[in-house]
Amino acid sequence: MNISQEQYNKLPAEYKEYFEPFTNRHPTIKNLALMSWLVRLVSKEGDIVLDPFAGSGTTGVACKKLNRNFIGIELTADYLPIIQARTGAEIIKAETSIKTKIDPPIKKIENPVKVLNKKTHICPFCGGKVKGKYCEDCLEEINK
Repeated sequence: MNISQEQYNKLPAEYKEYFEPFTNRHPTIKNLALMSWLVRLVSKEGDIVLDPFAGSGTTGVACKKLNRNFIGIELTADYLPIIQARTGAEIIKAETSIKTKIDPPIKKIENPVKVLNKKTHICPFCGGKVKGKYCEDCLEEINK
């Protein structure tokens, strides 16, 4: 079982043999058992699994253990060595930039307020039915 370095340092010596210090610093690490279950749920051996947010590569580890092919996409280059160490995968780096022109520029509206049409009780956000203070479809709070 992996735990943080700080937690590991606080453990009594007799318990340290049951734990490994935690070295993966990704903020949203997924449980390998969960990802393995999901990979088995949606694919069969030999299939290709695409993870567009590969993070630290847990889905790739699950695919490797379950005989699936894996394509992972990760925007943050800091996580690529973690993925490679965990999966043994070949890392292909693609440097791209997306340029878009928006004309006219979009203005950000701070705290937009939509007001309910009291005659129709239709949500101004999604067109759903408003009951009380909230839309039953999109769950937005409506100011009356």
